[in-house]
Amino acid sequence: MPAPQLHLSFGMQVAHVDGVPTAMRNAVARESGYARLGAIVHDLSYYGNMLAETARYFLRAAPLDAPWGYRIHSVQPARFVASFIAAAGTVQGLTPDERLALTAGILSHCALDLALHPLVNYIARRDTDELGGHEAVRHRFAEKYHALFFHAERLGGDPIGTPTIRAWTEVTKEGTRRHARVEAPIAALIDRAYRVAYGGAPSTSTWARWVRNFRQFGKLASGPIANWDSKKLLGPRHAPALRARYVENEVFSLYDFYAQAEVKLVRLTQTGAAFLDAGDFSLDGIEALTAALGFTDLAEPTDDPTLPALPRLSVRSTPGSSRPATHAQAA
Repeated sequence: MPAPQLHLSFGMQVAHVDGVPTAMRNAVARESGYARLGAIVHDLSYYGNMLAETARYFLRAAPLDAPWGYRIHSVQPARFVASFIAAAGTVQGLTPDERLALTAGILSHCALDLALHPLVNYIARRDTDELGGHEAVRHRFAEKYHALFFHAERLGGDPIGTPTIRAWTEVTKEGTRRHARVEAPIAALIDRAYRVAYGGAPSTSTWARWVRNFRQFGKLASGPIANWDSKKLLGPRHAPALRARYVENEVFSLYDFYAQAEVKLVRLTQTGAAFLDAGDFSLDGIEALTAALGFTDLAEPTDDPTLPALPRLSVRSTPGSSRPATHAQAA
């Protein structure tokens, strides 16, 4: 997935993208926390064990399995998103702006994944072929460098190593970095979205723990070590080579793919807003929205003629590290 800070900033950028419905743009501006929650909801299960994941990151080991994360990215992901939006439209206790901001956020996640994942996957497989290691680790570093340079070049500075990333990771209105608690309407929305899509759901306490752990990630990523690393990578010793390898070269430009994320965002938010306006939150309505969203895999989107062409490389990840061992691995 694109790095969390890129999903978070893209979720907030919805307020400034022409073509996104005006009411949705205004809602994101007023309820940016819920826009960020929607934008990161797909990735929260990857924060299930912060100590283990932090150690594995620094040791360059493959991340732990996250079955719910795999499921909502790669097993009927459009149905999950449709179920989430229907739940946002029906659960009690949310304001109209909150409903729209949550919807905009989750659709921004989809748009960014659909546009950037083919590039991230290509880079990760290229680096695995050329440099060795595990594809999932190479995937993480591609995402890291994309977010680093994008924020430095397009948004005025890298949020990593600053208080900004700590504020961005506060995505619910209840709970803290110590206390795993979320507001009742959000707990109900999440439970309903998972159950309608998959027939089961993580417990509220488990999901609240993921949210708490994400806040802890924000605290860790705002610290002096992260700040030193960001400045080092953007410095003259490292930046030219990293930029040439990960951002722009004769094969690809990150910004060409990002431009398509904004195009996809406009279509998806218009579709989501029309669904909320129509008010048909029945199972038939959810099925219709699933079909209208029109994607089948957020982790491995393929054959999208709107994206720049890339060389096709083979998947290198070990089954179980990026997908359940029982799931057929793509060629």
